[in-house]
Amino acid sequence: GSGVGAYYSGRFLDQPYIILRDEEQKLRAFHNVCTHHGGALIHPDAPASGSCDKLVCCYHGWTFNLNGQLTKATRVKGIENFKPK
Repeated sequence: GSGVGAYYSGRFLDQPYIILRDEEQKLRAFHNVCTHHGGALIHPDAPASGSCDKLVCCYHGWTFNLNGQLTKATRVKGIENFKPK
């Protein structure tokens, strides 16, 4: 598709990436790796293209909106002064 949340994922120079359309229909490109523990945001077994409404790490479930901002962080109990921004 070509609407909000349409994505394409792959590898370039052996690095995983995601290209998607955000809520404002702008194209965005991201490293397909969660900032927490490095899990994939679009799972390697998922189709290379599709549509999503958010990016969710397959390891701990950290969730990012289509602009790449962290919206949900799991398993952070005990981390002092954790700020998702």
